[in-house]
Amino acid sequence: AGVYDNLNITVTNCLSVDDPDVSLSDPGTPSIVLGTIIDPSTCSGNNGSIQLTGIGLFANTDYIVEYTDDSTPVTVTITSSVAATITIVSLNAGTYDAITVTLAGCQSNAVGPQDLNDPATPTIAAVGNNPLSCSGNGSIDFTFTDVPDGSYDIVYDLGTFANVVVAANAATVTAPAGVYDNLNITVANCLSIDDPDVTLTDPPIPTIAAVGNNPLSCSGNGS
Repeated sequence: AGVYDNLNITVTNCLSVDDPDVSLSDPGTPSIVLGTIIDPSTCSGNNGSIQLTGIGLFANTDYIVEYTDDSTPVTVTITSSVAATITIVSLNAGTYDAITVTLAGCQSNAVGPQDLNDPATPTIAAVGNNPLSCSGNGSIDFTFTDVPDGSYDIVYDLGTFANVVVAANAATVTAPAGVYDNLNITVANCLSIDDPDVTLTDPPIPTIAAVGNNPLSCSGNGS
């Protein structure tokens, strides 16, 4: 790239009569800013994305995109489908920094850092209500945070409460006497960070003792 003025050639001592001028310019250097940011929809998922918008981004053009993913350098080639927009896809949660776009050797300014976050991790708390009769059912009352209304499995060490209906971050299940350790719930592949234990106990079992008292007379009554 540069300015080439008064170009001429000499043949048999004859100087060309024209002296054209030519200027060569590098392709335009892209100028980018961060656009729409989409977080992953599940914990440990990789469907997040970072959109780049700016000047010098053309449709149907291949760009070299460089960035760091939690300080690890990454280089990918992305084809822009529309003018002025490039989207980096298939991203997991993390910090993305030093994001640049290169076209024909011309590298853009760097943008970032930009954090992508997993969905909120749910919490779970549980309170047990003992059975009122032997071999009867008690119940467990659950309260949650970040659990949308719907049906979920609540898992514990020895089994599962299946299809528990959660509404307004609360639910109740019936359960017989027993030990329910490490209760947890998973939402959008995010495992709850609490694992409460609940023990349900039947009412106290009665005891009985008996002492016989012989009749004092034949054909009489004892007790």
